[in-house]
Order: sequence, then structure tokens, then C-alpha cells
Amino acid sequence: MTTSPATTIVHHNSEAEIYVIGHESAYLAATLTYDYGVSITQIVNMINTASSCKQYMKIRCSGMGVLGSTSYTYWTNRNSAAMNYWGGGNSNQICACAVAGTCDNGRTDCNCNNNDYVTPLRYDDGDVTDKTQLPVTAMYIGDTGNANEFAYFTVEQLRCLN
Repeated sequence: MTTSPATTIVHHNSEAEIYVIGHESAYLAATLTYDYGVSITQIVNMINTASSCKQYMKIRCSGMGVLGSTSYTYWTNRNSAAMNYWGGGNSNQICACAVAGTCDNGRTDCNCNNNDYVTPLRYDDGDVTDKTQLPVTAMYIGDTGNANEFAYFTVEQLRCLN
């Protein structure tokens, strides 16, 4: 008989999709800080003993960029350092679609960086899997201050395989 490893799930205070509009500059980015109900030290200790961890994030966008010098959109890691890649991306300024080679309109970074107004909305999503960066502690969403610019974003619970 084989047994499956246990999965530890750590919830935070805002797992529902959040609508953002009216935040254009870096100084006016919409900010959401995540509260996990336990200390970051406790979460990091749990992550360090796990074989793998992941945290899913998604952004649906209209007329705004996700990454780059004028998007003002980023997330912060366990040390409150700004991360300039999106879930599923594996290096600076890219999203999962860039890794897979499937970004819209031949882009080589992120779907939302098309910075256009289409229906259905473009989106970028994926898992952050670098245990040294987890958990996501805050999300900053900008470039949503002009007409027809807005975003919906989600950061799900932290999941670790023991």
C-alpha cells in the first residue's frame, strides 16, 4: 500500500477576486496586504520542511500592463521585497505564457502587457513555486487610473506538500 503525502493549506484574509480601478501611479497603486493568521516566521518554518509549495495568482486586465516600467503592478515576498514576475513566470518581467510561448499577439512577456481593451478580458495566471519567495505578502496593482483601465486579481491560499 502506498500513501500520498499530506498537503498543508494556509488560508489568508482575501482569497476572493478583487476589482481595482482608479490607481494610476506607483505612489497610488492599490495595495492589499495578506494576513495569514499566523506569523511569517511560522509559515516560513512550515515551508522549509515541505517538499514543495505553491501559491496561485491570476489577473484579468483591461488597458493595463502587468509588468514593466510603467505598470506599477507587482507582488511582495516573505521579506516584503517587490517581485517583478507573475505566477508561472520564472524570471524578471515575465508571466507563465512567456515560459510556455503562448502569450497573445506574439508577446514575449505577459498577456496583459498588450495594454488593450478586449472582451473577454486578457489574463495572466500561474503558480509561484519558489519556496524562498513564498508566501505572497502583498499585491500592488497600478496603471488602472485612465478611462477603461481596470483589473481583477486573485491570490489563492498557500499549498505545501509534506
